[in-house]
Amino acid sequence: MPGQESNEEKRCNKRIHKSPTRPNRIQMETQKQHKRPRRSKLPGPGSLGGLKTLRFFERDLDKRTAYNLALKPRLAIDTETEGLDYRKHKLRLVQLCTDEGRVYIIRNPRGKNTSPNLHDVLLSYIPTKVFHHAMFDLRFLKAGMRIEPAGAIECTKVMMKIVKPDKKSGIGSLLGNMLKIHLPKLDIDYSKWNEPVLTHDQLLYSAGDVLYLGKALDKLKEQANQDQYRTYLRAMDVCTRMASLQVEGYTDLFDYEQNSYKVNLEHRNWWLNPS
Repeated sequence: MPGQESNEEKRCNKRIHKSPTRPNRIQMETQKQHKRPRRSKLPGPGSLGGLKTLRFFERDLDKRTAYNLALKPRLAIDTETEGLDYRKHKLRLVQLCTDEGRVYIIRNPRGKNTSPNLHDVLLSYIPTKVFHHAMFDLRFLKAGMRIEPAGAIECTKVMMKIVKPDKKSGIGSLLGNMLKIHLPKLDIDYSKWNEPVLTHDQLLYSAGDVLYLGKALDKLKEQANQDQYRTYLRAMDVCTRMASLQVEGYTDLFDYEQNSYKVNLEHRNWWLNPS
């Protein structure tokens, strides 16, 4: 009769719709080999006081995040590198933090073609950019990303030296003296930022370097008198210009003695002819 299946048709349909067999052990091992590498475990909000969120990016920010960050009135910025020489050692991390305590870590950023969204944030004039030891970070950003951050550049280290000359100007001393905050002591290798998976302590350390810079700067400005603040503004103008000149190879312009012609030529060719 119409609408009824024969016994043979039922058996055929049953074979067609039979659920697939489970993969054997070899198939399962092959699937394991093709899994994505394990991602770094991000520190939770309770790991550092004031840390709201922490996001980790390879190479670049996504467009939406970059757009939102470019509209912020102020960003704290820090870098992690393989060493202290911007010609020999690579820029490995750039950390950004908003005044709300949201931290963004970008690993292995490069120039405009590789990291266009981070590039745009750093070139935006809207956020004031707060560093600790701006000279160091500005040199590595120019050498590693071929960029000079735009807008107002602030430095808690320079301000600390002017307002509190009797205190040490390192990040630990700054936060301890100005905010009574003591960062946890972490056992990490400060040059190994390119491991396949960053450790929890590495991420915690890099987040702690930017999380409190805005508050520390505000506290220093409250305690600075007019002369000190005027000196600070002049120092920051020199800092940004000097960092740019040094990376371009003009390292002896204000020294009494001149570097050898060979050294000067090597420094300037390094900038003009990147490998």
